[in-house]
Amino acid sequence: MPPGRKRGTSKALAAEEPLAEYERVRAQTMMRNNQILCSLGVTTLALVLNISSWRSV
Repeated sequence: MPPGRKRGTSKALAAEEPLAEYERVRAQTMMRNNQILCSLGVTTLALVLNISSWRSV
């Protein structure tokens, strides 16, 4: 789910209006950034850190 969006508030995909240009560009940018972070292992590192901090509580 993209940041800034709440769960359960979006309509069904078929009923949604087409994305505005800036929304389409934003979604593409987020996907590209996520791919870069994954290739650098940042998402894996974040998961490891979250799990280890959860265990220490």
